[in-house]
Amino acid sequence: MTRFLSAVQKNYELTVLRFDYNIDPAAFWIANDGPDRDGVTERLCVEGLYTMWDEILASHPGLLLDSCASGGRRIDLEVLSRWCANCVSCDILMFVCLFVC
Repeated sequence: MTRFLSAVQKNYELTVLRFDYNIDPAAFWIANDGPDRDGVTERLCVEGLYTMWDEILASHPGLLLDSCASGGRRIDLEVLSRWCANCVSCDILMFVCLFVC
C-alpha cells in the first residue's frame, strides 16, 4: 500500500493525502485475534498505519496528511504528530493546511 500511495502521490503531484477511516474496525480485529491474544491485531494494524504514514512522509517532503475518522475514531497523539488538519468541509482544507500546519 505504501508503494501504491507513493506512486499515486508522485503521478498526480498531490499536496494533501486524505485517509478516511470511516469504519469501526473492532469486529475485524477481534475476529483475527486468537485465544489469549486480545488486542494484538489492533496493535499491529495501528503500528502498520503509522509506519506507512512515516514512510510516505519521508518519501514526499512537504506532503500533508489529513485524517478523517467518523467523529474522532483515529485521533490520538501519534495521529496528531503526523496530521495536517481535520476539517468539516473539504472546501476549507487547503486554507487550514496552508495557514495552520
